[in-house]
Amino acid sequence: MVKAIKGLCRIREIDPPGGRHLGPLGFITGVVLGSAASISAVLAMVLVVFLVAASDHPTMVGEYRPLVVAVIQFGILAIVAGIAFAAWQRGHRWRWQAQGAMWLLLAVIAFSYWPQDIA
Repeated sequence: MVKAIKGLCRIREIDPPGGRHLGPLGFITGVVLGSAASISAVLAMVLVVFLVAASDHPTMVGEYRPLVVAVIQFGILAIVAGIAFAAWQRGHRWRWQAQGAMWLLLAVIAFSYWPQDIA
C-alpha cells in the first residue's frame, strides 16, 4: 500500500518537445512579453473609456495623444518580445538579434518616460 502511494506521488520530469527547457533568459523574455501585453491591453481599455467619456469631460482630449503613443509603444514591445520569446524557445539562429531588438526597444521606451530635469 505504501509503495502504491509513493508511486502516485512521484513527480516525473518530462522533456519539452525538441529537448529545450525554459532557461533564465527565456523566463525574463516571457516576463517582458506578459508585462508589455498587459500594459498595452489595459491602456487600450483606458483609451476606450476616454473615448466614451470625452463628450462629458472635454479636458480629457489633451490626454489622447500620450495615451495612444503608449498603447502603440507597448503593443510593439509585446509583438517584438513575442517574436524574441518564440525565437529563443525554438533555438532559431536569429534569436540573439531578436533579443537585442527587444532589449533596445525596452530601453527606448524607458528613456522616453525618463524625467528630463533630473541632474
